[in-house]
Amino acid sequence: SLINQRRPADGVKLSYTGGSQCDGATQRSTQFHFECNRKAGLGRPVAVFGDCEFVVAWETALACPNRQSVAWSYLFWVLLGAGVYLAVGFGFNVRYRHLPPDVEALPHIDLLRSMGASLLTALATLWALGSSASEAAWGWVV
Repeated sequence: SLINQRRPADGVKLSYTGGSQCDGATQRSTQFHFECNRKAGLGRPVAVFGDCEFVVAWETALACPNRQSVAWSYLFWVLLGAGVYLAVGFGFNVRYRHLPPDVEALPHIDLLRSMGASLLTALATLWALGSSASEAAWGWVV
């Protein structure tokens, strides 16, 4: 579980309960608190405390949230927004501007075409650069 439910970036907690009797009424237990510290690498335990209920604090980068998830989330929302914009613009152009329901009804179709042509040109250039680099490195043509 999380160390702090309101701040997941603090780290995670692993609990072992149901140990042997400690002081008659209390069973032994151990909690590992894996605390986020990006500079700690794998880290190691930094504190152990308790008599019957032990808590081990362990600072490690492995308990930190994955930053890539933010980038994928951002990309998802940008693509979703672009899709909604194109769908609503297409519907508007067909219904109110009386354009035929084909590719020409997409909003800013000329801009989209020029962007597509620019992207294809850039990909072709990268492919040519990659082919010439591999030919120079390996002595054969890809």
